[in-house]
Amino acid sequence: MDAGAGADIVGAYAMAELKSPSNNGFRRLVTPVHTWAGLVAGWLLFAIFITGTLSVFDAPLSRWLNPELHQLEPVDTSDQATRLDIVDKGQQFFRQHAAESGFWGLGLPDEHQPAATLFWEGSQGKLETAYLNPHTGEPLGVQANRETEGGHHFVHTHFELHAGETGVWIVGGVTMLMLLSLVSGIIIHKRIFRDFFTLRFNKGQRSWLDAHTLLAVLTLPFLLMIAYSGLAIQSKTYFEPAITQHYDNRFSFFTDLMQEPAFKTPTGETAQTRDWAAMFMQAEARLSEPANFINTERPADRSAVVHVFGQPADKSDQQVLYYGGGRIQFDGISGEITHTRLPDTAMNTTAHAAEIVLERMHMAEFGGLGYRWLLFILGLTGAVMMAAGTILFHVKRRQNPIQEFGRVTPQVYWLIEKLNIAAISGLIVACLGFFWLNRLLPLDLNNRAGWEVTGFFVVWLMTLIHAFCRPTARASIEQCYLIAWLGLLLPMLNMTITGDHLIAYLGEGAWAEFSVEVGAIVTGALGWLIGHWLQGRQRTSASTSQRPAMETE
Repeated sequence: MDAGAGADIVGAYAMAELKSPSNNGFRRLVTPVHTWAGLVAGWLLFAIFITGTLSVFDAPLSRWLNPELHQLEPVDTSDQATRLDIVDKGQQFFRQHAAESGFWGLGLPDEHQPAATLFWEGSQGKLETAYLNPHTGEPLGVQANRETEGGHHFVHTHFELHAGETGVWIVGGVTMLMLLSLVSGIIIHKRIFRDFFTLRFNKGQRSWLDAHTLLAVLTLPFLLMIAYSGLAIQSKTYFEPAITQHYDNRFSFFTDLMQEPAFKTPTGETAQTRDWAAMFMQAEARLSEPANFINTERPADRSAVVHVFGQPADKSDQQVLYYGGGRIQFDGISGEITHTRLPDTAMNTTAHAAEIVLERMHMAEFGGLGYRWLLFILGLTGAVMMAAGTILFHVKRRQNPIQEFGRVTPQVYWLIEKLNIAAISGLIVACLGFFWLNRLLPLDLNNRAGWEVTGFFVVWLMTLIHAFCRPTARASIEQCYLIAWLGLLLPMLNMTITGDHLIAYLGEGAWAEFSVEVGAIVTGALGWLIGHWLQGRQRTSASTSQRPAMETE
């Protein structure tokens, strides 16, 4: 398409909007912005919102996705001797298996994770992860810890689409379009709060608009908060040119931000990091609370630095937005304390403290279970609002084509309908498919976690191909019924593979696993109900179209 043709299309669409009697003044200029920003961003935003909503409960999802790991007998980390023993076992593992690595990290077991979590920098700079049996100090094999992305799959899809920094930029771009759509939507719907109390059923375009408006008003404060806070969290990526303009590297920026000593460059002189347990115990004494994480940068170099992070007791569910667990920095070779940040001490500037507040609101890291459920419900509601908006686009144009693309308008509408199917029902199929893949892939499969993620995107792509190969109405119905089968049969698959089932979960008080399977059943039931409703509408439409022909005969 040449530039002239593109200009003609834009001009034609603008004229169509300007001639619309329902629009006037500034509102009619903003309408196409809302329509197209919402549509283009809506497809990806639906995926970002659904996966972000699931991320609220990433720990319970991980419990279900890794059943073998949670059969490990838990340890009592409230005892300091136990914590020090686990820390020592972790360091011994690193010295044996990752002596030349540039980074070691150890997270202690907690109520969500019965094993110690190990992180280290691999040979090609990739972050490697393993789990350590806190009783024996041995790494868990695949029979005790299936390799899986767990609930973190949805976290990474939510903020980076499993595409690294490129994905972060893409998500940031559609989030900006979301903010644009929200503001323009407020301008367009001048009766927005009156329409909040209006919901008409079985009225075609009017019903979809009512649903879209009602859900938008209901979730508006949440949507504005979640979009703005999401951008704030990744601001260091988006404003990296400004950082590099004033700092030699990112490390210098972060040490300045955290008010820590300047970053040490590697000396090339070999040295051995002091025993972690001694520094860990010293850090807990300085923090006056238990610690839950320790890491070492450049453990085999004389410039080694050790950090110990505190975990405030009984503060995970506290009703305040800002707090810090404390952090102690050591010279890794001499064991000397080089920096102290006590618990509940704000870091650096008020602006940085505000960023922490936004991050905790976005990630549901305060307020306990009630706040998590609130974000979960609002996230689903917001996703339904976006789905209603994208569906409204083609329902409106099916009833009253605007012809904004000239002769190719029908083809563009057809393409948008197909993309709607894959973006909405196709994504739900892919999410459920991820759970099926977790149970069906062999435990000893090489790079098993990577295959889970690849499988998720392959299933999503297959739903797009299916949407293009089938009539639009049939594709929607078939994918809804596929959602029903995948959701309703997931508990049966789990029972067949692992022997676990809903009744057993109830008896054991395994509420995380129980909730995951109930959620799958509810999703499957909704898929069946929507598929049945769509099939009924298709039959009614077919019989209505045949009746005039019979009367004519």
